[in-house]
Amino acid sequence: MPLSRIILIIVVLNTLVVLACSTVFFIQLNGLKNTANQAPVTAPVEPQGVSSFYPMEKLILNLPDAARERYFVIDLALQVDDGTAHSELKNIEPLIRSMVIASLSALGFTELRGLSIAQVQARLDLALSAEFTGKGLKKPFTSVLVSKLIVQ
Repeated sequence: MPLSRIILIIVVLNTLVVLACSTVFFIQLNGLKNTANQAPVTAPVEPQGVSSFYPMEKLILNLPDAARERYFVIDLALQVDDGTAHSELKNIEPLIRSMVIASLSALGFTELRGLSIAQVQARLDLALSAEFTGKGLKKPFTSVLVSKLIVQ
């Protein structure tokens, strides 16, 4: 067999192998696209313990300091269960604002500035729980979250 004929057979076989591999690749690629368009066959997951948040914006405290007046601005969010109506919280928001201001105004500037956000949240949650219990009211939220804190 002449050398040119052997080279021709190798080139033809190589071309057939490349075409076969390309065909298999494109068939698998189209199969993946079709399965990606199908919806998954899993049961819908029902969220458990869904909470919502009631925002309370801009509580401003004026804290006296030896050198000058200091300001403490805090935005809160009350975490509430889904069953609690936002209208109920809107009605008692002035009471909650007053409780927060009274609780934080009792601290000095350096003491308040030294608290971490987690400590401020825990302190407010404890103070509000005690105030609501003292007034014989049910606390309409589960926790207090600090969403913004500015100290000047």
